[in-house]
Amino acid sequence: MSKRTLQAIVLIFGILPIVTGLLAVTGGPDGMLVPEHTNSTVDSEVRFMAVYWLAYGVFLLTLVPRIDRAAVPFRAALAVMFASGLARLLSTMEMGRPHPVLFAATFVELLLPPVLWRWQASVASAATRPRAVVERESGGSDHGVQHADERHAAAR
Repeated sequence: MSKRTLQAIVLIFGILPIVTGLLAVTGGPDGMLVPEHTNSTVDSEVRFMAVYWLAYGVFLLTLVPRIDRAAVPFRAALAVMFASGLARLLSTMEMGRPHPVLFAATFVELLLPPVLWRWQASVASAATRPRAVVERESGGSDHGVQHADERHAAAR
C-alpha cells in the first residue's frame, strides 16, 4: 500500500472526470454512452452538472502531490464519491438499470471510497512516523544515528 500507487490511482480518478466532464459539457446528453434525444431542460442540467464533475477531477489532481498530508480534503472528496454512488443506486431503483458502464460506476463509487480512505490513512500515518521507526520496521538501518525523537525520549 504505497504512497506512489495511491497517487497513481487518485491521478487516474482525477483525469477521468475531467475528460468525461469535458465531453458532457461540449456534447451534452448526446455525448454520453447511449445518446438519446432529450429536451433542453435535461440538456442544460447535464452540461451544468458536468462542470462540477470536471471540477471534482481538478480537485482530486490538486491532492495527488500531497496525498499523505491531505486527509480532510481527500476524505471529503471520497464522501462526495460515495454519496454519488448512493444517488446512482437510487436512480437504478426508481428508473431501472442504466448503461453497463454507469451501473459498474455505481459499485466503484460505493466500494472504492472506504478502501481509499483506509489506504490514505495508512500512507499519512507512515509519513508522520519518525524516520528511525520506519527504518526499523522496514528492516533498514539508521547506522547508529540517534534521531531527534530518540534524543528527546532519552532526555525524559
